[in-house]
Amino acid sequence: MIRRCKVCVPAAGVDIVWYKMWALALAGFLAGIARGVLAGGVGRVDGSAFLAGQSIMLFALTIVGCAYSWAGALLAGLLRRVFPALLFDCRVDGDIPTMLFGAGLLHTLFTARRGVAGQLGDGLGALRRLFDSATVFQNEQVVENLTVVDDVRAVPDSAPTGGGRYAN
Repeated sequence: MIRRCKVCVPAAGVDIVWYKMWALALAGFLAGIARGVLAGGVGRVDGSAFLAGQSIMLFALTIVGCAYSWAGALLAGLLRRVFPALLFDCRVDGDIPTMLFGAGLLHTLFTARRGVAGQLGDGLGALRRLFDSATVFQNEQVVENLTVVDDVRAVPDSAPTGGGRYAN
């Protein structure tokens, strides 16, 4: 509600400042947890544990994956760890993943604002609509002795028309 209309929220009796402070505290808490997990994984807590290049790469992959969904975050993590490992197993140069991530970032910035996860969601939605329309088409073929007029109503062919919208 706060995201849609900041002027209307106080009229509904919601304290905007309290919710903004709560969001800031939650973000700080999650950042502290993430830093603790990073320190546990790397084994030390200093500036050399997480270099600037790695930070930029992680940020770029978050944009490529999709920063608006959990699926995008998981995809970014998989791209960061699994994709370079697969290329390493195939004896491909280590700079190739960085170049491919850069190309993916440009693609995301220019054509896919919601990232790869958003594109996958849109593609699955299109497939679902296509499947639903194919099912409707099959159902229309099964129905006999009906005429669809104006894509609104179905009437039997033997029904009297009486003029108007229906035809034999």
